Amino acid sequence: MAPRSPKEWKDYAQLSEVKKVPLREFQDLKSGASKLTRKKILTTRAVYLEYPQIVPDGIKYVRAFADVIALKAQTEIDLSKSKLTMLAARVLTADSSMNLEFIPADSQDCAVTIYASILDHPLSYSVKGTSYQGVLKWTPKPDDNKTYAGVKILFHSGSKEPKIEYLHKYNDALPQDQLLQSMKTQIRIASVLFWTKPAIAISLASYLASATSKLENQGVMNLQAVTLGQQLAAQAVVGPNMSYAPVLSTDVYKEVVSSLVATAKAFEEQYNRFQDKKEQMDKRLQAWDTMTGHAKDVEQMRQSFTKAALDKYTQATDVASCLKIQFEADEQALADANKALQDGLKKWKKQQQFRAAYKIIGAVLGFAVSIAMLCTGSSSPPRIDKIIDEVATAEKIAGEGKKVTSSTLKSLLKGAGVLYKLYPTISDAVDSLKLLQTDPGGAGKKITEVTGIDADSAAIVSLADWDNWILQSDEQLEFAVKQEIEGAKEYRLALQKHAINSKALIQARAEAIKAGQEYIHSSLEQTVSTQDLKRLDELRERWGKDELLYKEAEARFYDRLMTVRTSIVIQMRNLTWAYKYAALEDSGIGLSADKSTAEYSEDLSNILIHIANYKEKYPYGFQTLQPQAMGVKDLPTPYISALIESLKTTHSASFTFIPQTPNTPSDPSLPGPFSDGCHFRITGLLVSLVGAVPKPHSSGATQAKAQFRLAISTSGVYADVAKDGSTILQFSGAPLVNKRCEYSIKKGEPVFSVTPIEPWNDYSSPTPFTKWTITIRNADELDLDKLTDVQLKWTAKFYGAGKKPNSRDR
Repeated sequence: MAPRSPKEWKDYAQLSEVKKVPLREFQDLKSGASKLTRKKILTTRAVYLEYPQIVPDGIKYVRAFADVIALKAQTEIDLSKSKLTMLAARVLTADSSMNLEFIPADSQDCAVTIYASILDHPLSYSVKGTSYQGVLKWTPKPDDNKTYAGVKILFHSGSKEPKIEYLHKYNDALPQDQLLQSMKTQIRIASVLFWTKPAIAISLASYLASATSKLENQGVMNLQAVTLGQQLAAQAVVGPNMSYAPVLSTDVYKEVVSSLVATAKAFEEQYNRFQDKKEQMDKRLQAWDTMTGHAKDVEQMRQSFTKAALDKYTQATDVASCLKIQFEADEQALADANKALQDGLKKWKKQQQFRAAYKIIGAVLGFAVSIAMLCTGSSSPPRIDKIIDEVATAEKIAGEGKKVTSSTLKSLLKGAGVLYKLYPTISDAVDSLKLLQTDPGGAGKKITEVTGIDADSAAIVSLADWDNWILQSDEQLEFAVKQEIEGAKEYRLALQKHAINSKALIQARAEAIKAGQEYIHSSLEQTVSTQDLKRLDELRERWGKDELLYKEAEARFYDRLMTVRTSIVIQMRNLTWAYKYAALEDSGIGLSADKSTAEYSEDLSNILIHIANYKEKYPYGFQTLQPQAMGVKDLPTPYISALIESLKTTHSASFTFIPQTPNTPSDPSLPGPFSDGCHFRITGLLVSLVGAVPKPHSSGATQAKAQFRLAISTSGVYADVAKDGSTILQFSGAPLVNKRCEYSIKKGEPVFSVTPIEPWNDYSSPTPFTKWTITIRNADELDLDKLTDVQLKWTAKFYGAGKKPNSRDR
């Protein structure tokens, strides 16, 4: 959670990561140029300021910029002493409700202007010696479309009546260069805290996305804030148990991290030399030149990272698009089952006896339809809040059969609502990136929103709520089935399938948001790096002539160093994810962009020790598992009835395996043949159509082509059970896309010429717990009328401690 009091915010400002940020403080105390303005002017800037303690005696004009400004519960502002006061911050904090008590000047106009995004406590005002008082409410509520930047409280000469004016822009936040420097400090803090304190980082990003949209020509900073915030928001939606499924083995990621650490070490040594003012000028200049060279090398590496990020983003959007199409195809089946159950509920003779259950079952029907609208992004459902209220009312009615809770539905709505708002903005962000690549100093395409809800990531609900929905809705319908309500059994199966697919779609969209913003961030960093290097060349020519130029250079070199460190952390994260996918547990390595290269080297050593320890637990490696050939009847129950018909009509059909834990629906068919053992990885799959035959004179019956040509795909969203045996870990990674499976019938048996899955040492194998899709590629050459079954022959590997190779744990 983000801090909420002056002490907590002061501690935040003293964090080592924050204190290392350059150019975070500034103070200037001077007099006006003319006799009329020969008043003392205080301009101050810091991460954390306390008002009015920062104002010395005799100051007539106050201009304070900070990330956080702390007030007292009762803050007296004597405008006869300080004619104009301007406070610009992200957060206004105090230990309790805040009141500003004004003492107006008698003979001159005076004003107080406050810019802020977050009020830790309510803010009111009063005028000493009068009855004037009120509450200042310019910060928007989550459902309020009005977004003000700040408020001005103005007193005209001789009047004690305050004039309240809410401000849309930062026109009075002068001098503007100090406002922008404050925002640059905030974006640097958000970047460094991205890994360790996401609640603060997402709040900073949310504020900066909104604030920079109200300023001219700040497109780069606007997009930087949006990319940081939306990655954090998407990560919060999927929760801590969702990771990227590695495409490569841990050894490949290890080599990448080692290379980056070596590059960062050389840069870090020169950066420390450059900062050391005890060093001779020529040595500091040497460090300057060396750092510039390293920065150019990193810029070349960044190009390959950006390309990899673009590939990952393209893959993630393809997964999300594919799942959306499949999800929409399944919606008609749910709608038909919905109608049948609605009719059955009307006929249910015991609806008065189980009144609460009756109402909740009806609400489940409506909620499933509404949440589908949010998942697909078609529209925001109008009745969904009313449905949740109906469940809350039903919960208070005595009686049995109440399984679905209103709290689960509220949480689910909030999480789906975040993605409903975020997903469409990826294209806006990409458009802005293109504009800024041609005009880095321009406005870009302004994006004002990061989350659409409370910026605190703790308020964004994770995928755990989808698991609750899957379990509770299944138990609710199990009650309906036991009551023999007409249509309940069919609807239960359709809803199981729908809920599972809803979760997969939400996962895929969250990963697409993260991948998209990672790509934009990486590409934008290339643009910023080019600007920095150009500016550093200019500063190099003027070195030693101005202390401010040194500070600017230091800040730009800091940004380049942080770029290298962030690259290390991103690749280290890939390595920790690869370990998690292999060992099904967290590595315990803390990701941070504030570590030294020595600490990164230590982290790399530690994770290699973890990998070695994990492998030592299974000295014989994976065991081979070859389940018996299974047919449609052996698939998870929700998919049995529709699969054959779907292959006959649309020539494509899907099913999903779900790992079995104490927290999943008690349907033994859901994991398929992968229930007796752990850590399954698919190494082979052969699919054949039972009963289907080639049409006479079909071109498929030639020597050159196989008679049956199929394609196998996975959704790209995978699951497995953690080492604790109860937690389901989620992974989003490369899907299998239209992998060819081809065979011909010889002597009554299928003989395969192309198989869709092959094991390979440098690449990770998929878990079975994903959505599988079978597509008939040459359906026009086949007679499918007599198709009665689909035979699936799986080959898999799994771990079993202390057992010899090839033993069967069956």
